[in-house]
Amino acid sequence: SLHACARALVGDPHLADDIVHETVAQALAGWRRYDPTRELGAWLRGIAVHLARHHWRKLRHGRSATTVLADAARESPSWGSDPESELSGREQAARLLRALDALTPNLREALVLRVIEELPTEEVARLTRTSTAAIHTRVCKARAILSAAIDAERARGGKRRSDDGDG
Repeated sequence: SLHACARALVGDPHLADDIVHETVAQALAGWRRYDPTRELGAWLRGIAVHLARHHWRKLRHGRSATTVLADAARESPSWGSDPESELSGREQAARLLRALDALTPNLREALVLRVIEELPTEEVARLTRTSTAAIHTRVCKARAILSAAIDAERARGGKRRSDDGDG
């Protein structure tokens, strides 16, 4: 859905609501530019991507992406029925959020649209006005950065736990 795409791009459910509303408003204002041979959802996602880019540009001078996404994670439903699985889920989410913050907006955008939204590479390239090769490269690079960041954090976390247990 458009809201799910917006939320994945910006992390904050309230901001995603704003982006969806602004997307609809811009679509209505610019309906004459819509090409009926294209899928309506793709056109709307393109507008939402543009608005999310604008948001991330503004964030460079404000709160970090981690702060925005962590706020969204706190508002998410519980991870499990027992406290241990909930804690584990929250720790994993926190690692992922910190890793996502390491991505540039271009890498995050490609990853969200291609992997989370499961859009075809060609559609992501069209929405982001770049080549399919660039999208493939960005997604691969984003995955590598996420993996390395999560592994490094896990390693640091493991050392902290063993240090705490010794003392």
